[in-house]
Amino acid sequence: MPAKPAHPLFRARVFAAALAGLVAGAGCTGPSHSGKATKPPPPVVRNFNGDPRLPKNLRRVVLLPIAGGEAAPTEAAGALDAVFATALVRQARFEVVPLSREECQRRFGTDSLVSTAALPDGMLAELGRDYAAQGVLFVDLTAYHAMRPIALGIRAKLALVAESRLVWSCDEIFSGGNPAVVAGLRRYYAPAGGDRSENPLNLAESALLSPSRFGAYVADMTFQTLPAR
Repeated sequence: MPAKPAHPLFRARVFAAALAGLVAGAGCTGPSHSGKATKPPPPVVRNFNGDPRLPKNLRRVVLLPIAGGEAAPTEAAGALDAVFATALVRQARFEVVPLSREECQRRFGTDSLVSTAALPDGMLAELGRDYAAQGVLFVDLTAYHAMRPIALGIRAKLALVAESRLVWSCDEIFSGGNPAVVAGLRRYYAPAGGDRSENPLNLAESALLSPSRFGAYVADMTFQTLPAR
């Protein structure tokens, strides 16, 4: 005797139950959402301070050669001069006038000036007068390690010529052993695509072996903390 066809209402209930089971199963196997917001990564640069905004009359700044001090030989520091000058120009806070090592040597008897050492008498006033500048920016290397894990320590200060006071300073160490720094390198080089047929990941990886490429990221992160215009 053939079985009676199921009542339409019964079939609907069975279908609804099966659908509910599928949804519940999908909820068990899919990603869980705790409702908690993911915390952003901690900032790489923390040790900086300065005025809320740059003075309105600060329009031109003399950038001194990178001072290696006891942390790095002159050749290593000199290789970063153009890197930091480029990064500072990109911030578009003011006009940048890089002082060459040759000119620094001619004027002050040394190819670079460490910000924590005694400065030549009248140095700020001389640079301000001769370059029509309202500020002078120092960059010292406090740490330098070209091998893995690569590291650069930066101490930077922006001084006003007229008032002989600091409007901004930053003192930080960037290490390739810091996951936040590595993540920052990837973000920094990602928009650039690649040179020499390299992709962005290769650029970031090569920066962990190249002081100049690593320095470009370090300079960018450092100068981003300058006060707003």
